[in-house]
Amino acid sequence: MKSFRSLRHCRAGSTSVEFAIISTILMLVTFGVIEFGRGLNVRNQLSLAADYGARKILIDTQISDGSIESEIRSAFTASAPTLLQVTIGTETVDGLPFRTVTLSYPFTLLIPGVLNKAIDLQVARRAPVI
Repeated sequence: MKSFRSLRHCRAGSTSVEFAIISTILMLVTFGVIEFGRGLNVRNQLSLAADYGARKILIDTQISDGSIESEIRSAFTASAPTLLQVTIGTETVDGLPFRTVTLSYPFTLLIPGVLNKAIDLQVARRAPVI
């Protein structure tokens, strides 16, 4: 009976248990920050590529859709640029013609088991055609 009482007051392994709890939380926060940073980087690359496409439209209003798409694809430098979907169209707002550039990219997390499907990141720009 005495050994059970002494075991109850023993603090020999408490540091390792506390470290296990704190390190698990710290690793989750660290991986979350890394994934958020990766997603933000891809989103910024999408925005930059869409800006290049809109800039090409502003410089030359008669530029072909293929030229705009090649400029956008050359500006996008993510890990899998073949997954980039580029949509170029036209729209009219208040009687003014615009050309639109819409980019879509499926972003997948590196941490397995958190989210089984990709997050669809999208950016759209429009430039006036005058």
